Amino acid sequence: MAENSTSRTIPSRRYSAGAWASGAAQAVIVVMCVLYLLTNELWALILWECVTLGYLVIGLIVVWRGRLPETGGREEARVVAKWLWIPPLLAAIVGVQAAITAMVTQGSGDAGPESTTLLFAASVGIILSWLMLHIAFAEIYEVTEAAHEGQELSFPRTDTPSTLDYLYFSYTIGTSFATSDVEVCGVPARRIVLLHSIAAFFYNALVVAVAFQVLQNLIAQG
Repeated sequence: MAENSTSRTIPSRRYSAGAWASGAAQAVIVVMCVLYLLTNELWALILWECVTLGYLVIGLIVVWRGRLPETGGREEARVVAKWLWIPPLLAAIVGVQAAITAMVTQGSGDAGPESTTLLFAASVGIILSWLMLHIAFAEIYEVTEAAHEGQELSFPRTDTPSTLDYLYFSYTIGTSFATSDVEVCGVPARRIVLLHSIAAFFYNALVVAVAFQVLQNLIAQG
């Protein structure tokens, strides 16, 4: 693919109340992640799942209306980009820990209600962590676009991609490991796509597979 050094101006939108609320919600999710990782308790996992599910539902309603990115100025975006790797890393670790919990519980042979609840909660946690992993990468692409002068991603038929466009790109990589109709133009974006594709491959093969296996066993036992 030929290098595209086209420079364009990304609209700089100041942070609204909604953006601050989203940031606060993500901070709470990060705290819940750390709490579960430190305690490995069922209640901590369920608490994280409730907060995460609420964030996903409300976020989907907001971005479905074509919400434009709110990244502030270029310097602000560069500062934010340095910290944006924390959410996907924590989401992946939560999924791995939930998968380990599910495998250990299933291997114990205990078919009691407490074990069933733990297996179901662990499976739901894996799926939610998968969703959060790719949402986090969508935000990384969004901020990377704003932090660099050159065009990083070229979306067809739009010069001002919305948050939904970045989500589309992220989940396309997460499910098919391909960039679909989006052209990756910049080197920073290519590096992220490379890391994203590798992480998605191993996460799908090793972690998400555990969730579906556990759910199938629960359905078969029921």
